[in-house]
Parts: sequence; structure tokens; C-alpha cells
Amino acid sequence: MAVVSEKKKLELQRTMLIIRRCPFCLKDTEHEAYYARNPDLKVSASLNGKQFTLEYKGRMPFEWYGVVECKECGRAYVVQGVIAKLVKDITGITEPKEVMLSYTCCDFCMHDESAYTLANMLITLRNGKSIYLCERHAGDIKNEKGKRDNYDFLMERTFAW
Repeated sequence: MAVVSEKKKLELQRTMLIIRRCPFCLKDTEHEAYYARNPDLKVSASLNGKQFTLEYKGRMPFEWYGVVECKECGRAYVVQGVIAKLVKDITGITEPKEVMLSYTCCDFCMHDESAYTLANMLITLRNGKSIYLCERHAGDIKNEKGKRDNYDFLMERTFAW
């Protein structure tokens, strides 16, 4: 799994403690949930000397976003934008907090700067390895899986890494 992270100072309003599976450490654990007002959701990094930027892109821009921070690994990630009818429940009182904003990337196209995207499919293989895929590669794997009864072909493909 390719993970891109950057420390960011965000204006956060704590909401509650939740239990969910972390997409980074893959454990069901406690997460602090926050509302973030107009956060900078860009994460910059470099790979092989090339600069690239990842950014959470929902279907539309929101004033407030839901952000959670895993208590196990310390990574924070965006879960969704807050729709207008729910914004009335937010007090608007925020505090600055530094978080490790993180995104997962497709393991197959991570070397193609233009193909970086938020991963949207996770496959856990029998050998314990987890693979995150972008939408394009997830479609390819689903089509291939339809011709077979397991992910052994995917395990063979990833042994080259």
C-alpha cells in the first residue's frame, strides 16, 4: 500500500470518539472524530525527484469536512464533507491542531505521477499483503477476478515488487 502523508495544521472541532477500521494500520480501533472548517486537504510529496500533490475531492466542495484521527497509528484522514442541513449542528468553535493528514494510493500506478488518486478498493490477500487500487485498476482486477475463483493471479503479480 502506498501512503502519502504530510503534517498539517487544521482548524478542528472535536465531535466524538468512534470505533472504525483504520485504512492505514488496518485495525479496528478508536478514532477521534472532528469537524474541519475549510481545511487545506492537499498533501505534497515527491517520488523519484518528481513533485506531486494529492487532495481529497468529494462530489462538491463543502465548508465543513469530517476528519478522523486513528489513536493507534496517529494518521488523520477525511471521511466526507458535511452537508448543509447538518452544518447547523456544528458550533463553529474550532482549535488549531497539527495532524498527519494521509492518503492511500493505488499500488499499481504509484510511479505514474498523473495517475495518483485516492485508493478506493482494498484487497487483502492470503499472504497477508494488502493492496490498494485506484478506480481504473480496481475495474481491471474485478474483470480478471470474474474469470477466476481467487486472487492467486494478483499474488503472482505482486511478488515482483
